[in-house]
Amino acid sequence: MYKNKFDFYEVVIIQPSEGILDLSGLDAAIFDYQRLVGLQGVIMAMVQSDSGKWLYEVFLKQDGMTYTIEEKDLVATGEHMKRSEFYAEQTVRIAVNPNTGEGKIVDED
Repeated sequence: MYKNKFDFYEVVIIQPSEGILDLSGLDAAIFDYQRLVGLQGVIMAMVQSDSGKWLYEVFLKQDGMTYTIEEKDLVATGEHMKRSEFYAEQTVRIAVNPNTGEGKIVDED
């Protein structure tokens, strides 16, 4: 097992190390993955597989979709985005009844 190469919200380019982007073992969808080659995306999630490979969920602004891409098929751009560019910074307060475990939203008053 080794340390991951990329960080959350890092901007990367999909550039297959072997020239062909093959996601057939990662995704069951029928899709022309080659159209992703050369596109920039943002790392939204990551996981290390049982075999030690790092896999990343890469968000593409062009189509609003995320794709699972192996680390070896990504190249750093040196750019990073902020979490707040993707998620609202709102919070919700919840009160939990310790006897029942039930929760309810607490007004901000």
